[in-house]
Amino acid sequence: MLVWFDPHWGFHVASVLPIMNQVVIYAIEKNLHIFSGFLAAFVVFPATVFSRKGSHKHSKYGYISTFLACAVALTGALMLLSPMFQSLWAANVKTRGVEWQLFFDEIFYEPAFFIWLDIVLLYACFSAIRVWIRIKSTKNGAAPFGWIDLLLSFLLAVSSLFIVWVGIHDVTHMAVHPFATMFIGLGLYAMAFVAIDIATFCLPSQLLVRYGWILHGYKFLFAWHALITAFLIRMKISFQEFSRLDTALSLLGYLSTAVLFWFYLRAQKPAIQSSS
Repeated sequence: MLVWFDPHWGFHVASVLPIMNQVVIYAIEKNLHIFSGFLAAFVVFPATVFSRKGSHKHSKYGYISTFLACAVALTGALMLLSPMFQSLWAANVKTRGVEWQLFFDEIFYEPAFFIWLDIVLLYACFSAIRVWIRIKSTKNGAAPFGWIDLLLSFLLAVSSLFIVWVGIHDVTHMAVHPFATMFIGLGLYAMAFVAIDIATFCLPSQLLVRYGWILHGYKFLFAWHALITAFLIRMKISFQEFSRLDTALSLLGYLSTAVLFWFYLRAQKPAIQSSS
């Protein structure tokens, strides 16, 4: 197996195996990727969200969700290394009204968006879990963040700024790319997470103790939304229908955050009153 770097596409992997074997390997990676994503999006993430907050079961489901997110990211990265990724991925995604080969032909740096999606997914899951670890650390008198939190925020910031730059480059230097403005918008949206993280690093730690559960919940719901969106892209729907569904999912995510954690607050009041 040979690996080399191309300034336009990035890292290539050339296998000495016959083309048919490469197709089989890609198919295995793709099926593991889809299976892990399906199990996370439609089984474990819902179980995590709707299990009783603070319970052992909720924590266990959360860690399993993060493990599956790692599997999704790893298999996605392996697929991305394949020299057959462009043609096979574009051929398997059937969104009506979108020529996915155009996505690869016109974007300045093809793998950037997919690498960024892996980083966002892992950031959302790991940093959501880290919120409770940071809260416990704060209550014990230690710093409200650690090197892992700084690393997660740094990786998201660098990759999101790069995605924004890719979008701006595609808008200003190339033919009109259908996703260039989306790169800019999503990159800036992810930077908002970084800004909130920095605020929790610098502001009084009691704010994290009091409101950290909101950050924890929304980051997990954001990761769940991202996984469902990935399945919507693979459906035979128009891009306009996809945009409407994705907007509805975003609104549902905000609503779910408010409703679920309103019940969470109500459940916490008796414990707070009894301890006071």
